[in-house]
Amino acid sequence: MGKLFKKLGTIIKEKYIMPYSLKLEMANINSKRLHVLLPILFLYGIIFLCFTIFLGESISNFHKFYYIITIFIGITGILLLSIFNMTDGRPLIKNIPMYYIIFTLAALCVVAVYHENASTNSLLSLFCLIVFILAVLYVEPIVFFFLAFAIGTPIITKFFMNGDSLSAFSFIILFTIFDCLSLFRWGSIKSELTNQKRLTDQNEKLEREIELASTLQQNFYRQKQFFLNDWDLGYYCKPMVGVSGDLFDFYVTKTVLDGLGIFDISGHGISSGLLTMLVKTILHNEFYNQEYRNLDDIVYRINDRIIEEKGNVQNYITGILAKTTETGIDFVLAGHPTPIIYKSETNKASYYEYATEEFPNIIGMKEIQPYYKVESVTINKNDIFVLYTDGIIELRNANGEMFGKDRFLSVIEKNGWKSVNEQVELLKCELAAFLNGHPQNDDITFIILKHK
Repeated sequence: MGKLFKKLGTIIKEKYIMPYSLKLEMANINSKRLHVLLPILFLYGIIFLCFTIFLGESISNFHKFYYIITIFIGITGILLLSIFNMTDGRPLIKNIPMYYIIFTLAALCVVAVYHENASTNSLLSLFCLIVFILAVLYVEPIVFFFLAFAIGTPIITKFFMNGDSLSAFSFIILFTIFDCLSLFRWGSIKSELTNQKRLTDQNEKLEREIELASTLQQNFYRQKQFFLNDWDLGYYCKPMVGVSGDLFDFYVTKTVLDGLGIFDISGHGISSGLLTMLVKTILHNEFYNQEYRNLDDIVYRINDRIIEEKGNVQNYITGILAKTTETGIDFVLAGHPTPIIYKSETNKASYYEYATEEFPNIIGMKEIQPYYKVESVTINKNDIFVLYTDGIIELRNANGEMFGKDRFLSVIEKNGWKSVNEQVELLKCELAAFLNGHPQNDDITFIILKHK
């Protein structure tokens, strides 16, 4: 028998005993709902009072009194709500306006029992009130038991005094049903709030993890200020979420720019962001690996290492790895959007076009046989070389319109004669104006390289 009671106690505790934090959440929800319901109750009393006054003698004084009391309950309820909503008190204190409304309206139903010729009318009002409470407010089952005693006593008394068996019998059935329903509803409320709290806690934990990962990534990618002999350099990176799947890096020896790279990891979120840190390390190591002289050999080696070191992670990578030369830039395209070349002599910008039909492959997919080829472009004084990720050209605003390659090219061409820093700021403004507050749908990264 002891084990049975213990098991029953455990079930009751798990199913029906509300933790303090959830009770406080429940009280806050009730307060928000009462902010809507009490003005409606007040207006209900006003409208029907005016209606009864308009009908004049055909309506009893009790009905006028009923609606006046309803208005009074609405006003005092609003006042109580404003008072108890100003404090972060205990759930019991914060729920006082709710208890006040429930018991005063129930008392009004009891008064109706004594004044209505047909007691079923008042019981119908009571029925509507309890259904409303169960449907809208989060009320503990114990309140319904108290409500049963508070309303039941005068109704049962009337039964003994006047023989109103219909009222008494209906009351017993009514509250038996609603006591059971309230107990069931309370279990559902607890499960609902518990699941909400669990989900909220998980989201908060995920947000903290993303924030931490973002901080680590930003510190890892932090670029020092470069003073380069032959190049002016500007860049911008804005993640879609806290952690970016885009990465870029510059390879500098003192004041000489040896090369640079921009890469885009497939997917979004923490997994892509953490993979960028691995890829960045591999890129830097292999770029300065003296064993590989040719740029395409470096990229082949990078591909092999990434496949080996990322294990079963399915993300793939697109990108451009570039080396500076005496006449311009050599680069390898790996499934990435082509760079933009701005020529100062003609004040024209264009996307780089391939000399051959072969299209380079992406990086990091062992199922694909890679093919990488070195491309070369001549960069003269004041010419510009622009690298970017597809988050720019595929950026969409609230109307679903895409920023697109043509718009991007026109911004570069229009501002190509300006300093690199000015170009970076102007392009950022163009992107922000295009979005107009709409959230971006991908990571955004671009690099502007201008030959001095």
